[in-house]
Amino acid sequence: MRYKIKYMDSSLYDMANIKEYLSQFYASSWVKVMSAIEHRAELLKDMPYSFPLYPGNAIYRKLVVGNYIVLYRIIEKDHIVEIHAIWHGSVNIVEHIENLPNKP
Repeated sequence: MRYKIKYMDSSLYDMANIKEYLSQFYASSWVKVMSAIEHRAELLKDMPYSFPLYPGNAIYRKLVVGNYIVLYRIIEKDHIVEIHAIWHGSVNIVEHIENLPNKP
């Protein structure tokens, strides 16, 4: 059974911030980055367990797309993949991951 991808408000907020930042340089940068993220996220519909858990965290898995890390969790009973965060790799993830929902 295929999983449904659900972008959580926190990830939509992250996307808006990425768009605002990248749009300062080249409008096409935003489109390329988001296209790459959406394309890779589509893989989660069929293979959500193929990407590793974030180290030291039993809830969130990480999908690396270029310079960005997509943090997601799987809601198995509903066959949903929730995308909670899209952060640049330079962000201190350990510090920020504590602000994400921490119950499976």
